[in-house]
Amino acid sequence: MNTSANTDSIYEKSTTVGERAVITKLLAVTLDSGYFVSVTDGTDWLLEQCNNATEIKSVLATTNQNVLRVYDLKGNFQGFFLLLWNMGSDKPINYYSENEICENIYNIVMFGGASEDIKTKGSTRFWLNRLVKKVTMRACD
Repeated sequence: MNTSANTDSIYEKSTTVGERAVITKLLAVTLDSGYFVSVTDGTDWLLEQCNNATEIKSVLATTNQNVLRVYDLKGNFQGFFLLLWNMGSDKPINYYSENEICENIYNIVMFGGASEDIKTKGSTRFWLNRLVKKVTMRACD
C-alpha cells in the first residue's frame, strides 16, 4: 500500500499546495532531527516508526485527519502532530504536543526558528542543530 501510485495520487489530490509545503517541511525537520514517525488515520495505524518521507506522505490524507506520532531512535514516544486536511487554510497542523521537541519542530516549520529566543538566536540552522541527533538509519517497520 505504501508505494502504490494510487495512494500517492490520493495525497496529491486531497491536499492543497500549501498543505503539501508545510508537510514537506514538517517531515524534513522531524526526520533530519533523527526522529521516526508513525501515522494513524484515527482508526488504523497506516505506518509505524518510519524515517522515509516518501512513504509517510503516501499514507497521508486518506481521511480528513491524520496523527503523526514522533519517536526517538530507541522507540520512545516524544509527541504528536494532529493534521486536519482542507480546513480552509494552508496550515494542516491543527495541534501538537506541548513539549520542547514538538514546539521547536513546529516553530522551525512555521516561523523558521524555535522557542522564545528566535529573535536573539537567529536562523533555522541554529535551531535545527539543537534538535539534530546522530542516528543510524533504519528501515521503516
